[in-house]
Amino acid sequence: MPIINFMKRYPVGLVVFEANQRISRNKFTELELTWHRKAWCWCGLWMSWTCNSDHSGIRLAVALYKLDFEFNLYDHRHWDDEKDQWEECPDDCDLKDDNKDSKG
Repeated sequence: MPIINFMKRYPVGLVVFEANQRISRNKFTELELTWHRKAWCWCGLWMSWTCNSDHSGIRLAVALYKLDFEFNLYDHRHWDDEKDQWEECPDDCDLKDDNKDSKG
């Protein structure tokens, strides 16, 4: 079941819309639309891809003046640099805390 939030205030602006959805055991999607208090970019497009790091995945962001749209597809696990592998985590080990924060 997706977690959806509307009008969540932060010091830098207002999250107009936020939705998180689990799509597999370790993978999640996230959509976020933010209205910033100050314009930080006239127009921009960013894409990043990470692997073998905490919350690895792909991130796509589009900005237009004060409006910012972001899409993330990521792995919720953390990477253990010493062992060079994902940290062991039972099902839903830290998802309850993440969901509590998302619900406000």
